[in-house]
Amino acid sequence: MTNNKQAAAALIIGLFALALAGCGAAAGKTTPPAVQSAPAASPEETATVAAFNALVAKKDVRAAELLAAVDAGIGKVTRNEASAMIVAAEAAQKRDLKRLEELLSRDGLQRKIDNLYRAGLDPDKAGDTGDAELRDALLAVRDGGYRVDTAEGMYYPVIDYGWYRKYRGAVTDDLAAYIDLMAVESDRAPAKDAALVIGWDEVVRRALAQEGYLKAYEDSPRSTDVKHLYARYLAFVFYGANNTPLFSYDSQTMNPAARTAYAEAAKGDSRLASSLRGYLDILAKNGYRLDGEAEEYRKLAVRDLQE
Repeated sequence: MTNNKQAAAALIIGLFALALAGCGAAAGKTTPPAVQSAPAASPEETATVAAFNALVAKKDVRAAELLAAVDAGIGKVTRNEASAMIVAAEAAQKRDLKRLEELLSRDGLQRKIDNLYRAGLDPDKAGDTGDAELRDALLAVRDGGYRVDTAEGMYYPVIDYGWYRKYRGAVTDDLAAYIDLMAVESDRAPAKDAALVIGWDEVVRRALAQEGYLKAYEDSPRSTDVKHLYARYLAFVFYGANNTPLFSYDSQTMNPAARTAYAEAAKGDSRLASSLRGYLDILAKNGYRLDGEAEEYRKLAVRDLQE
């Protein structure tokens, strides 16, 4: 790898590490929060909240238990209480991720999952396999609200935020919007094997949606998670990924598809759109090649847009 390639790769890796630091800190250490009952709650509502909180108070309560309780009780509580129940379930899912990752990482189980995956893995039929080890692992993934994803030849669990879509009408507006953002991520990850697997237009579209969330729901408890996600996408927007760089490692020329996507996005009136307009203006002066001025601009843009 040339010095230019090494420098670009190191910078991208560093940006991703910073963007994901907050998310990583939460994984494995998150305690599901209790739900606060609304004033003048009905007896049914009070009982539902109390039963849910009894589950939350259990030592090492599994996400599957909380998700089942959400499913049974969400129609009996207020929007705020329903939102708190989902937040508690998500916290349990984040905490349990490491345990499930370790479970699926066993060599023998990886091979079994690979065989099933190649045959067309169907999580809804996880219980049909005659292999007890494989069946138990896949049911733990499915019932815990996860799905199996793969990258670099490994299979691992990710939170399936699409599972929460059915509750959009029962929760607060900020949580419904958060579910929408995160379901897009869990339905299709933006990058695998150090390469983007979505188009540049989709990269910038998602970044703009995240920016819009942070503007509309600045005080939401979920805003911290969205800020981490947005930071990751800003790195994608201004740098690309190691194996899908925004600028060719050899010619330092901007990816043509990104140039087209960014020119369209720059027509908007958000801060990111404005930043992209300035970026493209600078790049146009040098035939859309990365030079010192453009390098300095993108460093400042990534920093400033996160403030």
